[in-house]
Amino acid sequence: MARLKIILTSAVLASAILIGGVFLSVPKGKTEPVGAARRTESPEGGLVVFDVSAGRCVRMETEEYVFGCVAAEMPALFALEALKAQAVACRTYAVAKGRCPSHPEADVCTDSQCCQCYASAEELRRKWGGGFEEYSARIAEAVRATAGELVLYDGNPALTLYHSNSVGFTADCVTVFGSSEPYLISVDSPSDAGAEHYATQKSFSLSSFVDTVNAAYPAAGLTTRSVKREAFVAERSADGRVKKLVLGGVNLDGAHARSLFGLRSADFVLTFSGEVAVFDVKGSGHGVGMSQVGANVLAKQGWSYREILTHYYPGTCIGTTAETGV
Repeated sequence: MARLKIILTSAVLASAILIGGVFLSVPKGKTEPVGAARRTESPEGGLVVFDVSAGRCVRMETEEYVFGCVAAEMPALFALEALKAQAVACRTYAVAKGRCPSHPEADVCTDSQCCQCYASAEELRRKWGGGFEEYSARIAEAVRATAGELVLYDGNPALTLYHSNSVGFTADCVTVFGSSEPYLISVDSPSDAGAEHYATQKSFSLSSFVDTVNAAYPAAGLTTRSVKREAFVAERSADGRVKKLVLGGVNLDGAHARSLFGLRSADFVLTFSGEVAVFDVKGSGHGVGMSQVGANVLAKQGWSYREILTHYYPGTCIGTTAETGV
């Protein structure tokens, strides 16, 4: 996997950025369009970011990008150590991911389904309203306190996946994405059960359920008469998430089932009640890597961001871009 070279000088880290009218101590980025094939390797470091809403590439300093990611990915009122953990995770993911698969002219894009969420100052003003200054300052403090830091495994930036909240323990990467990383294994996350939206339910009429499945997978061949006996969870992974959902003539893994029915996670129970199909779901997100809710609870219990990160990414350590030369 290609590694993005980032050099963060003390002069850059000490500078201030104007975010929506508020000066914050994170590096100021450049947002002019860049050529389709250019890659940012300036002495100050930085990233080429494809702005999905604008439909173009922009260049910005790495720490400015991290600010926008953290602000979009985690509630600003989460504990400071959790925000710091999120900042390091966002920064590391951007470096470890390599080129954006959907927009190869960029390092990353602002589509959360492809890379990471990102919010501009204008978006944050609309989102936060009168809390903009307070929330911006909290995010900036977390970014500034961790500037240049990365999660490393065997000396290289780790693929720091993260999700909203888990189901008492995180998922093993291989059961969700089919690929394995030694630091993306299932670990305890017992605090997740108290999260908002931990338990959710989604219902479909039998006809809607059947139509949804058959439209996506014609080979399923479901009917409203057969669906109750031909649609069922056949296998679960060791962490309890659905590994195989039988839908008539097709089998789906949990990730594809979650996507098909718009569920919050792949930890679900499917039942039928009368003419209704019901999904009872636990957790939110793919379940791999750091649980954001879990990180917040651990931070409130006194854990440092470094402890949080090395818990959710076992076998890793925290280093800096200067130390690794990435």
